[in-house]
Amino acid sequence: MNKERFMIELERLLRGLPSDEREDALNYYREYIEDAGFSDIDDVTDKLGTPKQVARSILGESVEKHVEVQKEKKDVKSGASTLWRILLYICAAPFAIPIVAVVAALFIALVAATFGVGIAFMCAGGALVLSGVVLIPALFWTLTTPQVMIVLGGILVLIPLGVIWCVGFYKLCGVMLKGIVALARKIFVRKER
Repeated sequence: MNKERFMIELERLLRGLPSDEREDALNYYREYIEDAGFSDIDDVTDKLGTPKQVARSILGESVEKHVEVQKEKKDVKSGASTLWRILLYICAAPFAIPIVAVVAALFIALVAATFGVGIAFMCAGGALVLSGVVLIPALFWTLTTPQVMIVLGGILVLIPLGVIWCVGFYKLCGVMLKGIVALARKIFVRKER
C-alpha cells in the first residue's frame, strides 16, 4: 500500500476521534512518512503496519488519555466532596453527638429491659416449678384423701405450668432479641448503595 492510499485509509478509520486529535495523528504520520523518504510507489505497511493496526494504536492511546483525564477530574471532585463532608460533620457534631448518645442509651435501656423482663418471667416460672416440688413432701403429711388429692393436683398443675411458663418466655425472649437486633441493624447499619 502506497503512502497516499495509506493516509486515506487511516483518515477514514480515525473518523470517531475528535477533530483536533485526528488532525494531530494524521499530521504526525504524514511527517513520519515524508521524513522516512518513501516514494509514491513504496509499500509503507512494511514499516508502519496496516492502517487498521495504526488506527487501533491511536484510538487506544486516545481512550487511555481520556480515562486519565476523567480520573483526575473525579479525584478533584472526590476531594472537594470529602472536604464538604468533613465540614458538615464538624458543624453537626454539637447536635449529632447528644442525639447519638440518646439513641444509644435508649437502645441499651431496651436491651436491659428485655433481659430484665425475661429474667423476671423465667424466675416466676422457676418459682412455680419449685412450689410444685416443695409440695411433694406434703403428700406424706396429709391425713385425708381429699387433702392428698388437693396436694397432688397442686403438684400436677404447678410443675408443668412452671415448665411451660419458662419455655414460653424463653422463646419469647429469643423473638424479642431478634427484633432488637433487626431494629439495631435498621438504625445503625448504613445500606449499601
